[in-house]
Amino acid sequence: MATHVVGIGASAGGLEPLSELLGALPVGTGIACVVVQHLDPRHQSLLPEILAKATAVPVTLAFEGEAVRSDHVYIIPPNATLTVADHRFHLTKRPAFERHLPVDALFKSLAAAYAESAIGVVLSGGDSDGSLGIQDSKHGGGIVFAQSPESARFPDMPRHAIETGCVDRVLTPGEIAHELVRLSGQGSLSTPASGVVTSGDDAFLKTILQRLRAAHRLDFTHYKRSTLRRRLERRMMLRGIKSLEEYCTVIDGDPEEMAALYQDFLIRVTEFFRDSDSFQALRQEVFPAWREPRNGSQPIRIWVPGCATGEEVYSIAIELLESLGDRISPNEVQIFGTDVSEDALERARAGVYLANV
Repeated sequence: MATHVVGIGASAGGLEPLSELLGALPVGTGIACVVVQHLDPRHQSLLPEILAKATAVPVTLAFEGEAVRSDHVYIIPPNATLTVADHRFHLTKRPAFERHLPVDALFKSLAAAYAESAIGVVLSGGDSDGSLGIQDSKHGGGIVFAQSPESARFPDMPRHAIETGCVDRVLTPGEIAHELVRLSGQGSLSTPASGVVTSGDDAFLKTILQRLRAAHRLDFTHYKRSTLRRRLERRMMLRGIKSLEEYCTVIDGDPEEMAALYQDFLIRVTEFFRDSDSFQALRQEVFPAWREPRNGSQPIRIWVPGCATGEEVYSIAIELLESLGDRISPNEVQIFGTDVSEDALERARAGVYLANV
């Protein structure tokens, strides 16, 4: 059974970076790679045979119920959606009347199954598949790599992934392989919350929180200590740093690392109509009360604190308009969204989202 599981998503132009990445992975890393590429559902895939020539690691198609084993490369079969649960593969038939997003499906399942141990890699492709799944990986504490767009024949997939703000490192496929080898050598892929940051480091943790507050005007003092420690260990693992004292020194001289840590602490979990119970309550209990004639001088004001990238704000607007229809004028409604992350607010203000949401 493998504990180091890396999901790799690719589409158009994906064969070359897949070969480069897998060719740079030696045997004995303990890593299991699960490759999902957009395939023609009507034909058998030659991908296992092709990739087997690029790597010494065994390459096979994934089968239903098969245990995920270390030092293996698994390929999605044609006409299927591939997920992982309880360290085993699960295959379902490709949906007939919906857009097929197999990379998203794999990444979401890995995030649910492995949490902080989930690793996602987005390679060349011509759409946005994978961009939703990596958000689950990042929110669960996992690590995400994307191929540098300039090195990809079709840069849309990695570019859309990068635009989510959830990608940790943008590298060439060979560089991604070297990072995976380094991380597996640390033992970090299987145990990212490895106790590197302990209660004995409280003085250094306090120093880091003070510096974050000074740099970004936000106080994380009352965040759960376990969450802060996991996020710090994640950043230290990515930088190859062994002690919190050393990490304090690094952020003193590296504003980009300080900003990256700040973004890691801001866990943004959002999607359209995410909390179905809340929207049902709005639909059944709140909005019907607003159908009665209103005093035109009293607009409806709705506030969404912690709005992240805006999906909840727009979901409420959609639900309100669908519930009240022409009973209410747009001029009577004001919806406010606020958040501590300026990057998230910029995306919310733009109101532009991927097609696969």
